[in-house]
Amino acid sequence: MDWKKMIIMMTSTSSKSVAEEIAERLVEGRLSPCVQIIEKMIGIYMWKGRPEKTAGYLLIIKTSDQNMTEVEGIILDIHDDEVPEIIRMESEIVNKAYGEWFWETLK
Repeated sequence: MDWKKMIIMMTSTSSKSVAEEIAERLVEGRLSPCVQIIEKMIGIYMWKGRPEKTAGYLLIIKTSDQNMTEVEGIILDIHDDEVPEIIRMESEIVNKAYGEWFWETLK
């Protein structure tokens, strides 16, 4: 296994309780060793032909390729948006000690 390879998934929500529930389920289920929730995010986007502006929470979810489908399922199960944003990015771990912790913590 390449200890450097990591997937970062992101989603956002206007609800703190939804953000925390998603994060807790992912960490407790060992689908992510760490989920960061960034508060006071402002989203400006088009929705049903009109510009919208909402305050919310951004979740940065670290995971692996093999856990991505389960992570997406949990987000979709809990999320309160009609069309939740779910983004995936490939990333590389730089710190070997972090990489070892990351892989030991995942299921």
